[in-house]
Amino acid sequence: MQTKLARIAEIAREKPKEQFTSLYHLMNEELLTQCHQELDGSKATGDYCSKSSKGKFRIKRKTSGKKSKAKVKAFKEWLKAERHQDVKELMKTIRAKLIGHYRYYGITDNSRGLSVYKFQITKALFKWLNRRSQKRSFTYDQFNLFLKRNPLPEPKIYVSIYG
Repeated sequence: MQTKLARIAEIAREKPKEQFTSLYHLMNEELLTQCHQELDGSKATGDYCSKSSKGKFRIKRKTSGKKSKAKVKAFKEWLKAERHQDVKELMKTIRAKLIGHYRYYGITDNSRGLSVYKFQITKALFKWLNRRSQKRSFTYDQFNLFLKRNPLPEPKIYVSIYG
C-alpha cells in the first residue's frame, strides 16, 4: 500500500495542477487506520475512526474541538453585548442561533457535540441573565422554570450521511 501512496505523492509534486478524480480503489481499513494514526494530534480534524454497531470499520464525524470552543466563545461575547435586550426578543434570537447551529453541525455521529454546545449555551445564558441588574436574578430552580416557559430547542441530527 505504501508504494501506491508514494507514487501518488510523487505525481502530485511533479504536476501540482493534476486532479485525482478517483482514489477510492486505494481506500481500505488498513490505509484509513494508518493515516488516522499518523495525524498530528494538534490538528483540528472532525473525523475519527471507529466501528459501526455491526462491527464494521467506518469513519465517524464530530465537531472539531477548536471550532466548538470558538463558536461558544463567540456566542458568549454576543450574549454579553446583547443581554440588555428584552428577554422575549433575546430568547427568540438565541433559539434561531441554536437551530442554525444544529442544522449546520447536525450530522450523523455528532449528537454529543450538539448536546455539549447546548449545555455551554445554557450555562452562559444563566450567567449573563443574572448580570442584568445589581442583584442576582435567578437561582437554578428559577432559571429552570424560566427555561420551561422559554424552552431552548433540543439538539437534532438533520443530515444522515449513511442513508
